[in-house]
Amino acid sequence: MTQLIIKNKVAIPVLRSDERKFITYDVVNGVATRQNVTEWKLPSNVKDVDTYGLSYIQAYNENLTQVDLSSLTSVSGNYALYFAFSECSNLISADFSNITSISGANAFQSCFVNCDKLVSIDLSSLETVNASNVFASFTQGCTLLTDVDLSSLISVSGKNVFQSAFPRIRSLDLSSLETCIGNNTFLQMCYNNPNITSCNLDNLKYISSENNSNCFNQTFYQCYALTYMRFPKITSSDVSITGTGATTNPFYQCFYKCTGMTELHFHSSMSTYSSYLTKTALFGGTNTSYCNANLQILFDL
Repeated sequence: MTQLIIKNKVAIPVLRSDERKFITYDVVNGVATRQNVTEWKLPSNVKDVDTYGLSYIQAYNENLTQVDLSSLTSVSGNYALYFAFSECSNLISADFSNITSISGANAFQSCFVNCDKLVSIDLSSLETVNASNVFASFTQGCTLLTDVDLSSLISVSGKNVFQSAFPRIRSLDLSSLETCIGNNTFLQMCYNNPNITSCNLDNLKYISSENNSNCFNQTFYQCYALTYMRFPKITSSDVSITGTGATTNPFYQCFYKCTGMTELHFHSSMSTYSSYLTKTALFGGTNTSYCNANLQILFDL
């Protein structure tokens, strides 16, 4: 057994993968103890999590219903909450409401895998993400998830930040997000999600990627319930589009086979790129197996 340290000197044992399935931990006065608790709260003096600090901390705890990590204000460690609450089949809610920044790569990767009763995750104070793969596979298998509060998120920088993060979420509020820098930031974020009906990106106005790779690669792939999207703040001067392929178009196959969508709105200046923002480039094709017969791509905002 090895020891890894959460900042503020709270020690957490990290077990071999074959042991993690059967043993869960609680932190009590700085000491990790074996408990199959129903509610789990991080001590108030813990403000940050270092590398692997809380990985698998309560994984496979079938009794757990609520987790409270509201003491945290930042997460700087790589893989800090890697699989932290995965396979907690009765977990309903998670509170990270005071985290304002995340700088650890893969920090929340697979944090809630197969938490099939999870309804809400509070990240309402999060403003900046500056690392890659932070939310990769964040809520895979969370079939009842209705709310992940990211309403304060302003800036995202990193590759694959939201890769496959929300495969079952019903709606997503990213209304404060202004800046997005990094290759494939929203890669397959809501991939094959039959539930999502809306995603608010109304304030997103700057997207940039190394080598001009796309930010929105298959972001809403086969999201049949999505009917309407708009990008009112992204102007032709904020983005570079030089073709219809994955390395030349930030919106490449963003809405692949979203056959329920009837309206897609862009800023009026984006009409400059109308030959690249086509049904084929964005939806995969022009017939009804790829997009709705009534679909309109409009440059009217």
